[in-house]
This record gives sequence, structure tokens and C-alpha cells, in this order.
Amino acid sequence: MAYICILLVFCSTLCFAGWDLASYFPNIQVITMNPQSTRFQRCVQEFEAIGLKPHEYELVLGIEGKTISERLWGRMNTDDILRKQGRMGCFMTHYNIIKETHNRYQQAKRRRDVKEMRKYKTLLIIEDNCGFGQVTGSLTASHRDYDKIFKKVMRELPRDWDMLYFMSMKCDNNPVQKISPHLAKLSYGVVTKCYAIHSRFYGAVLAALESELKSDRLLDPVDNVIATLHRASNCFVITPPLIYRVASQSFVYGGDSTDSWNWQSDAAG
Repeated sequence: MAYICILLVFCSTLCFAGWDLASYFPNIQVITMNPQSTRFQRCVQEFEAIGLKPHEYELVLGIEGKTISERLWGRMNTDDILRKQGRMGCFMTHYNIIKETHNRYQQAKRRRDVKEMRKYKTLLIIEDNCGFGQVTGSLTASHRDYDKIFKKVMRELPRDWDMLYFMSMKCDNNPVQKISPHLAKLSYGVVTKCYAIHSRFYGAVLAALESELKSDRLLDPVDNVIATLHRASNCFVITPPLIYRVASQSFVYGGDSTDSWNWQSDAAG
């Protein structure tokens, strides 16, 4: 009997493949303000639950807005100084990641390095207060069968996709168009907890962000700037969503705002 139990455990371990996230997105960048924080350690537990291993993602330290020139953060479109700085730090962190990935991809193309081109052909950005699965209560969630759902999503995703959001806010003024059981086309999607960009779209995203930075107008948050590209491109959102915002402190709001519950929004729900 003991032998049978051990065999069953061994077989179940072999059969559990997780989400295989890195096989779909070889370049995964995870943003954290502090790798030693409880918040990031919880994020690591989320990764373990879906089978994402430490060597399969790259850690990126988020930029503190207060370290950026006031000439920039002072233009952020809000009256609160902490929120100006928080939003600017978020903006520059995402911008730098996309720019660096774009540069790596272009360098690989020039060298005709097929392995590197494959690695940087797509970019998946994850913020460290991202949870995976379905919210079941204020502080609970379930991963049950979500590995299977994710793989269905990837089979449904059109080959000419430009961006893929694992969750986006529902917005009545910018409705989504359902295209398959698990996907909808975005017209204006926001929330940067977990989203992917295809290499063919790096240039368009960077151009939009750089246009904002070089202008003299008020700056919108990074997700709003990118969202202006959605209507005219092939940008999709998973619905129902596969991720949620873990109850946590918001650095986008300068650390002065904390959600005490897990938050999840279905763009098509």
C-alpha cells in the first residue's frame, strides 16, 4: 500500500505541468520595489503555485518616483505629490523594460541570433502584487484548472496579436468585443499587473510613451498612454481574467493607499 501511495504521488508530480508560462513567454520581467519584502515573497509563492521557476524570469527593481527629476514627475496628471511621484516611477519602470527588451531584440536580429530573437520576440511584464487564478473571497483565491484555461487562451490567441492583457478594467465607455470563449478585443484597456507585448508592437508602444515624455503637456499614467493604441491594433484581454491584484500597498499612489482585499475585474463581465 505504501508503495502504491508513493507511486501515485510520483505520478501526480510528473503529470502536473503547471501553466508552462515560460514556454509561451521566454522573456518574463517581474517588477518589485524590494526583493526581500513580504509582498515579493508572496509573489514567489504565486509563481510556485503555477509552476514558474526562479530561473524563468528576470527581476527588475522598480524606480522610486522621488528619484526622478521634478521636471518629469511634476507633469504627472494629479494634484497629489506622492501620487505624481508614484505614477512617474511606474511609468519609467515600464518604459525602461520595454525599451531594453526592444533593444535586445533588435541586436539579436542584427546578429541573426535565432535563439536570442526567439527569447525577446515577446515580453511578459508582471508586477509583484499580481496573483493568479480566481478571487474567491476578500483574501482568498483558487488556481483550480486555471492551467488548462490558460493553455486554451493561448490556442485561441490570434497569431497576429500585438498585446495580451491577463486582466483589464471594465469600462462602459470603451467596451470590449468578445472574439472567443476566453478572449476579447480591447478598445482601451488599463491595468498593468500582467500583460504581454509582441516584438512587432514594441516600436509603437515606445513611440507613444516617448511622445508623452518629450511633450510639454500633462502626463497620463503609463497604462492610459498605452491604452490609446488598443483600438487601432490587435490587443486582447483574457476574460474572465486569469490574474488579480493582491491586497497590498499601492506604490503607484505613492505608498499612501492600501487595499485590504483581493481585486479582480472582468473587462467583458
